[in-house]
Amino acid sequence: MNFANFKFLHCATTWSQKIASTFLVGFLLLGLQSASQAAMLTVNLTGFDIRFKGGQTDIVDDDSDMYSPSGNPAYADDLDAATITNNNTMMVIGDWMKPANDIRGDLRIEDSLPTLAPDTLTPLTLAGGTNEFLWFVDDGTKLRLRFDTFSVQRTTLPAGLPEIFVMTGSATVLEQSLPQGMAYQDVVGFAYVATDSVFLNNSDGLALTGVVTITGEMIPEPTVLSLVGFGLLVVGTSRVHLSQSTARDDQTVGSGVTL
Repeated sequence: MNFANFKFLHCATTWSQKIASTFLVGFLLLGLQSASQAAMLTVNLTGFDIRFKGGQTDIVDDDSDMYSPSGNPAYADDLDAATITNNNTMMVIGDWMKPANDIRGDLRIEDSLPTLAPDTLTPLTLAGGTNEFLWFVDDGTKLRLRFDTFSVQRTTLPAGLPEIFVMTGSATVLEQSLPQGMAYQDVVGFAYVATDSVFLNNSDGLALTGVVTITGEMIPEPTVLSLVGFGLLVVGTSRVHLSQSTARDDQTVGSGVTL
Protein backbone atom coordinates (compact mmCIF):
# COMPACT_ATOMS: atom_id res chain seq x y z
CA MET A 1 0.00 0.00 0.00
CA ASN A 2 1.43 3.35 -0.92
CA PHE A 3 1.19 6.55 1.10
CA ALA A 4 -1.59 8.08 -0.99
CA ASN A 5 -3.84 5.02 -0.71
CA PHE A 6 -3.27 4.72 3.02
CA LYS A 7 -4.04 8.39 3.59
CA PHE A 8 -7.20 8.01 1.51
CA LEU A 9 -8.37 5.01 3.58
CA HIS A 10 -7.41 6.79 6.80
CA CYS A 11 -9.36 9.92 5.84
CA ALA A 12 -12.38 7.88 4.77
CA THR A 13 -12.43 6.01 8.09
CA THR A 14 -11.92 9.19 10.07
CA TRP A 15 -14.70 11.01 8.28
CA SER A 16 -17.10 8.07 8.68
CA GLN A 17 -16.39 8.11 12.41
CA LYS A 18 -16.91 11.86 12.53
CA ILE A 19 -20.20 11.61 10.60
CA ALA A 20 -21.45 8.87 12.93
CA SER A 21 -20.40 10.95 15.92
CA THR A 22 -22.13 14.02 14.47
CA PHE A 23 -25.39 12.12 14.03
CA LEU A 24 -25.15 10.82 17.58
CA VAL A 25 -24.51 14.30 18.91
CA GLY A 26 -27.49 15.60 16.95
CA PHE A 27 -29.67 12.86 18.36
CA LEU A 28 -28.54 13.68 21.89
CA LEU A 29 -29.13 17.38 21.34
CA LEU A 30 -32.70 16.55 20.43
CA GLY A 31 -32.91 14.53 23.62
CA LEU A 32 -31.49 17.40 25.63
CA GLN A 33 -33.90 19.81 24.00
CA SER A 34 -36.77 17.47 24.81
CA ALA A 35 -35.57 17.21 28.39
CA SER A 36 -35.15 20.98 28.68
CA GLN A 37 -38.64 21.46 27.25
CA ALA A 38 -40.00 19.30 30.04
CA ALA A 39 -43.41 17.76 29.61
CA MET A 40 -46.32 19.90 30.75
CA LEU A 41 -48.55 18.68 33.54
CA THR A 42 -52.12 19.88 33.91
CA VAL A 43 -54.33 19.43 36.96
CA ASN A 44 -58.07 19.95 36.42
CA LEU A 45 -60.41 20.24 39.40
CA THR A 46 -64.17 20.58 39.07
CA GLY A 47 -66.88 21.69 41.48
CA PHE A 48 -64.88 24.29 43.42
CA ASP A 49 -67.03 26.90 45.17
CA ILE A 50 -65.50 30.17 46.38
CA ARG A 51 -66.59 33.38 48.10
CA PHE A 52 -65.43 36.94 47.52
CA LYS A 53 -65.66 38.65 50.92
CA GLY A 54 -65.08 42.35 50.46
CA GLY A 55 -65.89 43.14 54.09
CA GLN A 56 -62.99 40.93 55.17
CA THR A 57 -60.94 41.70 52.02
CA ASP A 58 -60.52 37.96 51.46
CA ILE A 59 -61.23 35.35 48.80
CA VAL A 60 -61.83 31.93 50.33
CA ASP A 61 -63.34 28.57 49.48
CA ASP A 62 -67.03 28.34 50.31
CA ASP A 63 -66.59 25.75 53.03
CA SER A 64 -64.64 27.84 55.54
CA ASP A 65 -62.71 31.07 56.02
CA MET A 66 -59.99 29.04 57.70
CA TYR A 67 -57.00 27.60 55.84
CA SER A 68 -54.79 24.67 56.81
CA PRO A 69 -51.57 23.95 54.86
CA SER A 70 -51.62 20.38 56.16
CA GLY A 71 -55.01 19.66 54.61
CA ASN A 72 -57.92 19.78 57.04
CA PRO A 73 -61.16 18.50 55.44
CA ALA A 74 -63.15 20.69 57.82
CA TYR A 75 -61.66 23.81 56.21
CA ALA A 76 -61.73 22.73 52.56
CA ASP A 77 -64.41 22.65 49.88
CA ASP A 78 -65.61 19.28 48.60
CA LEU A 79 -64.70 18.85 44.91
CA ASP A 80 -66.51 16.74 42.30
CA ALA A 81 -63.57 15.35 40.32
CA ALA A 82 -59.87 15.75 39.58
CA THR A 83 -57.47 14.67 36.84
CA ILE A 84 -53.75 15.04 36.10
CA THR A 85 -52.68 14.90 32.47
CA ASN A 86 -49.25 14.71 30.84
CA ASN A 87 -49.79 17.17 27.99
CA ASN A 88 -46.99 15.74 25.81
CA THR A 89 -48.46 12.23 25.74
CA MET A 90 -52.05 13.24 26.53
CA MET A 91 -52.05 10.41 29.08
CA VAL A 92 -54.11 10.77 32.24
CA ILE A 93 -51.79 9.83 35.10
CA GLY A 94 -54.31 10.47 37.88
CA ASP A 95 -58.10 10.40 38.02
CA TRP A 96 -60.38 10.88 41.02
CA MET A 97 -64.14 11.24 41.44
CA LYS A 98 -66.50 11.42 44.38
CA PRO A 99 -68.00 9.56 46.14
CA ALA A 100 -65.22 7.01 45.60
CA ASN A 101 -62.59 9.61 46.55
CA ASP A 102 -62.57 12.44 49.07
CA ILE A 103 -61.26 15.38 46.98
CA ARG A 104 -60.75 18.76 48.60
CA GLY A 105 -59.67 22.28 47.71
CA ASP A 106 -58.65 24.90 50.25
CA LEU A 107 -58.13 28.56 49.27
CA ARG A 108 -57.34 31.76 51.12
CA ILE A 109 -56.36 35.02 49.41
CA GLU A 110 -55.85 38.05 51.64
CA ASP A 111 -56.17 40.66 48.93
CA SER A 112 -57.03 43.95 50.67
CA LEU A 113 -59.74 44.39 48.04
CA PRO A 114 -63.03 45.62 49.58
CA THR A 115 -64.95 45.80 46.29
CA LEU A 116 -64.72 44.32 42.80
CA ALA A 117 -66.01 46.40 39.90
CA PRO A 118 -67.61 44.40 37.06
CA ASP A 119 -66.11 43.74 33.64
CA THR A 120 -62.57 44.75 34.59
CA LEU A 121 -59.53 42.53 35.16
CA THR A 122 -58.22 43.58 38.57
CA PRO A 123 -54.68 42.63 39.67
CA LEU A 124 -54.32 42.11 43.40
CA THR A 125 -51.51 43.24 45.66
CA LEU A 126 -50.28 40.22 47.59
CA ALA A 127 -48.26 42.05 50.19
CA GLY A 128 -48.68 39.55 53.00
CA GLY A 129 -50.95 36.98 54.54
CA THR A 130 -51.64 33.42 53.48
CA ASN A 131 -52.38 33.67 49.72
CA GLU A 132 -52.31 29.92 49.17
CA PHE A 133 -54.23 27.11 47.50
CA LEU A 134 -54.17 23.48 48.55
CA TRP A 135 -55.57 20.46 46.71
CA PHE A 136 -55.55 17.12 48.47
CA VAL A 137 -57.09 13.67 48.12
CA ASP A 138 -57.67 10.94 50.68
CA ASP A 139 -55.04 8.70 49.00
CA GLY A 140 -52.23 11.15 49.88
CA THR A 141 -52.14 13.10 46.63
CA LYS A 142 -51.38 16.73 47.41
CA LEU A 143 -50.45 20.02 45.77
CA ARG A 144 -49.83 23.21 47.73
CA LEU A 145 -49.26 26.58 46.05
CA ARG A 146 -48.34 30.09 47.18
CA PHE A 147 -49.51 32.80 44.80
CA ASP A 148 -46.95 35.23 43.39
CA THR A 149 -49.37 37.13 41.12
CA PHE A 150 -53.15 37.09 41.17
CA SER A 151 -55.93 38.80 39.22
CA VAL A 152 -59.71 38.57 39.39
CA GLN A 153 -62.57 39.54 37.10
CA ARG A 154 -66.32 39.29 37.19
CA THR A 155 -68.16 39.54 33.89
CA THR A 156 -71.81 40.59 33.86
CA LEU A 157 -74.31 39.10 31.44
CA PRO A 158 -77.83 40.20 30.42
CA ALA A 159 -80.37 40.52 33.20
CA GLY A 160 -81.47 37.23 34.66
CA LEU A 161 -78.24 35.40 33.86
CA PRO A 162 -75.51 34.60 36.39
CA GLU A 163 -72.15 36.32 36.21
CA ILE A 164 -68.83 34.76 35.22
CA PHE A 165 -66.08 34.89 37.79
CA VAL A 166 -62.41 34.35 36.84
CA MET A 167 -59.19 34.16 38.84
CA THR A 168 -55.76 33.84 37.22
CA GLY A 169 -52.19 34.01 38.41
CA SER A 170 -48.84 32.36 38.88
CA ALA A 171 -47.78 30.42 41.93
CA THR A 172 -44.78 28.78 43.54
CA VAL A 173 -45.06 25.10 44.38
CA LEU A 174 -44.54 24.69 48.13
CA GLU A 175 -45.38 21.03 48.47
CA GLN A 176 -46.45 18.22 46.16
CA SER A 177 -47.12 14.50 46.14
CA LEU A 178 -48.40 13.43 42.73
CA PRO A 179 -48.97 9.98 41.17
CA GLN A 180 -46.16 7.99 39.51
CA GLY A 181 -43.50 10.24 41.01
CA MET A 182 -44.52 13.13 38.75
CA ALA A 183 -43.63 16.61 39.98
CA TYR A 184 -44.02 20.20 38.86
CA GLN A 185 -41.07 22.53 38.55
CA ASP A 186 -41.04 25.57 40.83
CA VAL A 187 -43.65 27.83 39.19
CA VAL A 188 -47.07 26.99 37.75
CA GLY A 189 -49.97 28.85 36.18
CA PHE A 190 -53.33 28.93 37.94
CA ALA A 191 -56.79 29.64 36.51
CA TYR A 192 -60.30 29.43 37.91
CA VAL A 193 -63.53 29.92 35.97
CA ALA A 194 -67.07 29.79 37.34
CA THR A 195 -70.00 30.48 35.04
CA ASP A 196 -72.52 30.48 37.87
CA SER A 197 -71.75 33.38 40.21
CA VAL A 198 -73.56 36.30 41.80
CA PHE A 199 -72.36 39.53 43.47
CA LEU A 200 -74.11 41.84 45.91
CA ASN A 201 -73.13 45.51 45.91
CA ASN A 202 -69.76 44.71 44.33
CA SER A 203 -68.47 43.58 47.72
CA ASP A 204 -69.80 40.07 48.33
CA GLY A 205 -69.78 37.32 45.75
CA LEU A 206 -70.41 33.60 45.49
CA ALA A 207 -69.08 31.46 42.64
CA LEU A 208 -70.37 27.91 42.31
CA THR A 209 -69.09 24.73 40.59
CA GLY A 210 -66.01 26.43 39.20
CA VAL A 211 -63.15 24.70 37.40
CA VAL A 212 -59.52 25.03 38.51
CA THR A 213 -56.70 24.45 36.00
CA ILE A 214 -53.07 24.28 37.13
CA THR A 215 -50.46 23.99 34.40
CA GLY A 216 -46.68 23.89 34.55
CA GLU A 217 -43.53 22.14 33.40
CA MET A 218 -42.82 18.74 34.83
CA ILE A 219 -39.44 17.93 36.34
CA PRO A 220 -37.77 15.57 33.79
CA GLU A 221 -37.98 11.93 34.76
CA PRO A 222 -34.71 10.35 36.00
CA THR A 223 -34.78 7.79 33.17
CA VAL A 224 -34.71 10.54 30.55
CA LEU A 225 -31.76 12.26 32.20
CA SER A 226 -29.95 8.93 32.59
CA LEU A 227 -30.34 8.12 28.89
CA VAL A 228 -29.06 11.55 27.89
CA GLY A 229 -26.12 11.21 30.27
CA PHE A 230 -25.28 7.76 28.92
CA GLY A 231 -25.41 9.09 25.36
CA LEU A 232 -23.03 11.91 26.22
CA LEU A 233 -20.66 9.35 27.76
CA VAL A 234 -20.78 7.34 24.54
CA VAL A 235 -19.97 10.46 22.51
CA GLY A 236 -17.07 11.31 24.79
CA THR A 237 -15.68 7.77 24.62
CA SER A 238 -16.08 7.76 20.85
CA ARG A 239 -14.14 11.00 20.52
CA VAL A 240 -11.31 9.70 22.74
CA HIS A 241 -11.15 6.52 20.68
CA LEU A 242 -11.10 8.58 17.48
CA SER A 243 -8.22 10.70 18.76
CA GLN A 244 -6.22 7.63 19.83
CA SER A 245 -6.93 5.89 16.52
CA THR A 246 -5.78 8.94 14.57
CA ALA A 247 -2.56 9.15 16.59
CA ARG A 248 -1.78 5.46 15.98
CA ASP A 249 -2.48 5.80 12.26
CA ASP A 250 -0.17 8.80 12.02
CA GLN A 251 2.59 6.83 13.75
CA THR A 252 2.07 3.97 11.31
CA VAL A 253 2.29 6.33 8.36
CA GLY A 254 5.52 7.78 9.64
CA SER A 255 7.20 4.44 10.33
CA GLY A 256 5.96 1.80 7.91
CA VAL A 257 4.45 3.21 4.74
CA THR A 258 6.49 3.56 1.56
CA LEU A 259 6.13 6.33 -0.95
